[in-house]
Amino acid sequence: MRPALRGRDAGLQAFAAIEAGGPIDLVLSIGWAGALTSSLQTGGAYNIAGVIDVRTGEHFYCDAGAGELWLVTSPRVADVPEKQRLASTYKAGLVDMEAAAIARLAAMRGIPFYCIKGISDGFRDKLPDFNRFISTNGQFQLARFILYALLRPWHWPALVRMGENSKQAARAIRESLLDLLNQTR
Repeated sequence: MRPALRGRDAGLQAFAAIEAGGPIDLVLSIGWAGALTSSLQTGGAYNIAGVIDVRTGEHFYCDAGAGELWLVTSPRVADVPEKQRLASTYKAGLVDMEAAAIARLAAMRGIPFYCIKGISDGFRDKLPDFNRFISTNGQFQLARFILYALLRPWHWPALVRMGENSKQAARAIRESLLDLLNQTR
């Protein structure tokens, strides 16, 4: 089984594949994120006002009609202390690993950019350290993670909650996406 790319590298690869198919009229970054505040509910989806890249400090604004929340993009999966730091430093509501790379490419090409993120993990959710399963080339090593998790049943409840939150967020993302597409017609 070939590990899947994660974060920035996955976003860049997806953008390149779409761009290879011809001109792009609109760019959407859609996926899951972690909450940086306890006021945001897991399983919900949010239209993002803008994206901040923690690597460069760049700010990318989403096009008109976007939400009010800001998203910060980090090169690593954020644990509880990192979420607290990101919230304090950037005043953002959510964290992901790929939106800034996609926003940068859209901005460079003058293409409208929108971002919708569903919350898979809450501000205080204590999950296993996913970073130890991301290789240096950005690939998530799923088989290693599964073995690790199987041998640590105390992580199971949090992982099950994250799965349920992700499923609920997928439905909420769908609704937000349909609303956005209806607005942009």
